[in-house]
Amino acid sequence: MRRILWAGWVGGLVMLVAAQGLAAEFDELAAGLRTSLAQRDLLAAKEKLAEVKAAAAAPEEKATAERLDLLYNYLFDFWKSVDEGGRTLHGTDELVISGKRVAVVEYDAANSRLVLRVAGENKRYTLREMPPRVALTLAQLVLKPGAPQNEVFFGAFLALDAKGDRKLAREAWDKAARGGVDVKLLLPELDVPLPSGATIELPVLSAQTAALLKPAFWQVATRDGHKWKRVELAADEAAQNMLGRLEIQLPDDARGAQISFLRKMPASFGLRMYLVDLPAGQTFGLLSESGEQTFDAAVELPTGLVKIEFARQAGKFLCRINDVETEVTLADEKAAKSADWLAFSLPPGVKVVIAGCEFAR
Repeated sequence: MRRILWAGWVGGLVMLVAAQGLAAEFDELAAGLRTSLAQRDLLAAKEKLAEVKAAAAAPEEKATAERLDLLYNYLFDFWKSVDEGGRTLHGTDELVISGKRVAVVEYDAANSRLVLRVAGENKRYTLREMPPRVALTLAQLVLKPGAPQNEVFFGAFLALDAKGDRKLAREAWDKAARGGVDVKLLLPELDVPLPSGATIELPVLSAQTAALLKPAFWQVATRDGHKWKRVELAADEAAQNMLGRLEIQLPDDARGAQISFLRKMPASFGLRMYLVDLPAGQTFGLLSESGEQTFDAAVELPTGLVKIEFARQAGKFLCRINDVETEVTLADEKAAKSADWLAFSLPPGVKVVIAGCEFAR
């Protein structure tokens, strides 16, 4: 009898732990989707939405997946309207934005880029860069004036965008509801905070910064006894996407691997790096020269989109993660001053994007 009770208790505990693990995985996927929507990356959001819907098991997860599906589609239609509104503009037109009249220079439809003349200066905005008030103005050029459904689109944008405003989003959805549109399924999203990295603005890559993201500048480091074995990234492991950002996905047998920069860091250096879609439990820092420990200097990273500012000056480390001061853990003072390789951990089978990497001069 005791054995039966014990077996039942253990079995229940295993099921509970498994369920908690699946719930954590769903939450991580949902956070990744919200980050892509906040960053206006609808292509990545579409892929992540499929993962969220497939992972939804519990009733509350299915409700979340349904809500995010609706929001994705509203955002897709919103940005489609923004682009269509831009295409209606001509060089002789004027726009009224936040009560101020500005001149239109051009709308480059091929690159979805708007140029406005503001206070005697040309301002250039791509769809991913333009301020919310500009995006809303362009969308209103093609949407039916006064239609309450428009407020659903505006609310979705304001609720999920990194530059949005939850208060204005609620006002927009309240206005839609007064106009007869059912928004009850959307309202719970206003109580879900954006992921910590969602409001981080990714850099626009120049030719120089994009060059640092070529696969040739990054290697895979694995332990070989008490030393690190470093090899080039294979063609099927890393490639730059259309924005110049480096996408990396290691094979399933690459356990314990670190992604390291090609060159050793000097005694004093500073850098800023952006990682996208980082899974939980990863570490960033300087690889140990001997390999007796993994890192001589390290910081634990959050999940999702991560902005890393990391510097060493006169043997002292400074670090900010997502604009928050973060303590650097040192293996020992002497090792931390050595010329080690910059690296971050990456589990096999997970695609992570290095969205930017700049070194201080």
